[in-house]
Amino acid sequence: MSCPKSQNASMVEESSQLDEAVAYVAEEGFFASVEPIGQVEWDALCTDHDTWLESSVRFHGPLGGALRCRLPLALARELVSAFLGMETGELPPTDPLVQDLTGELANMVCGRWLTRTQGQVFDLEHPVVESVADGQCSGWSRYAANGVPLAIELAVEAR
Repeated sequence: MSCPKSQNASMVEESSQLDEAVAYVAEEGFFASVEPIGQVEWDALCTDHDTWLESSVRFHGPLGGALRCRLPLALARELVSAFLGMETGELPPTDPLVQDLTGELANMVCGRWLTRTQGQVFDLEHPVVESVADGQCSGWSRYAANGVPLAIELAVEAR
């Protein structure tokens, strides 16, 4: 069964706005180049990474839901180092800043998306960051950030 035309247009617009939010936050906050990619490129990029982090942030307001961000630890370290103006090798892999700023990445993307699409006040919960087994992200939006995989899932709850 296909979606009605207006629902398809809304889904395309929502995806485009999420792409914009990811690109804006990555470029402006973490000095990274981001582009959407397909499944084949995603699979190829994931083969080089065995340690992954997932950050999630829930939001409440006129809409409720959550945004999750999954990326290899290597990319998290690279983004955090760029954010802090450091060389990637200066930051130990277990540094708490890697967890904190990986959560902040999800928080910033969520906030940017909500601001651009809703223009209303929302409450965002503190981000939660955990290690995950791999980069399997069926149905998520996939990106290459500085040539490394980054996936975002946006789930909006019906009110």
